[in-house]
Amino acid sequence: MPSLDLLQGFEAAARHLSFTKAGEELYLTQSAVSRQIKELEDQLGVELFHRRHRALALTEAGQQFYAATAQVLTTLRGCGRRPAARRSRSPPRTRSPRCGSSRGSPASRARIPTSR
Repeated sequence: MPSLDLLQGFEAAARHLSFTKAGEELYLTQSAVSRQIKELEDQLGVELFHRRHRALALTEAGQQFYAATAQVLTTLRGCGRRPAARRSRSPPRTRSPRCGSSRGSPASRARIPTSR
């Protein structure tokens, strides 16, 4: 399973279509982001980006993985926020999915090809 650092680096690079801009956002060098992406591709066994001279594009697998990664990171970021109702110790009015629950989410249905 990829580390959170690799997922964050990939998500930023995919969103910006730039290792340089992703690095600026994450306070990393372009080279560090590039190495993270290479490590992630090696772990997954697929190419996530088409690398062209001074340009990036997501592969089909990269597009699928980006959708899943963005959803997972959004869910994780939401887990750090506590609703006002809980802070006041009153019971919540509605039930929401548990943090980490992937039931029915696009991320739970995403499939990543396993060969290059």
